Amino acid sequence: YDMAASLFRTREDYALLAEHYLISLAREGAIYSEFFISTDHARSAGLDPLVYVEGLAEGMARAKRAIGIESRMIATGLRHEGPEAVRAAAEWVVANRHPLITGFGMAGDERMYHMRDFAPAFDIAREAGLGITVHAGELTGPQSVRDALDYIHPSRLGHGVRAIEEPALVERLVEGGIVLETCPGSNIAIGVYPDFASHPFPLLERAGCRMTLSSDDP
Repeated sequence: YDMAASLFRTREDYALLAEHYLISLAREGAIYSEFFISTDHARSAGLDPLVYVEGLAEGMARAKRAIGIESRMIATGLRHEGPEAVRAAAEWVVANRHPLITGFGMAGDERMYHMRDFAPAFDIAREAGLGITVHAGELTGPQSVRDALDYIHPSRLGHGVRAIEEPALVERLVEGGIVLETCPGSNIAIGVYPDFASHPFPLLERAGCRMTLSSDDP
């Protein structure tokens, strides 16, 4: 992902990326998409974050004009960059509010730091009216899901599938109406599960969990 992101360096690069991606989704039957963005990756490629967001927004507008698909962005901080970096990402998004950015989340290595360390960043985003999602329960077990619920209080979880290992935790997700942004293909690609037959998506669905089917890195 980092290598691919480094190839996109201009406003038009990101406009074309968003336009082509969304049109491809629409051709597969999608009518709405939310995708994660990373101002940290924009900076790493030498691009001003505001220009980056404007480029993506232009591509989103082009796709809507061309084929009618609606889309929104969810800004993210990178967990492996540490709590201060994630807080800075949240502060930037709040200070530079864009109408197409509707949420804030955190991606990256779940094994780095403790979830409680990132609570202040999410408080900033929540108080600004952004929806909250956070990666948990993919590489790490059900404890990371519990920590996310206890310290971050999200309405959605990126992955969250390892909750299946604790029935009481699954029940908590159902009762709380927490949406799981599941990415079975990605889970299999990195070895969390060996194949689709082993993936807990159908078990979580039968338990009453609310879920989306996503691609992780398109």
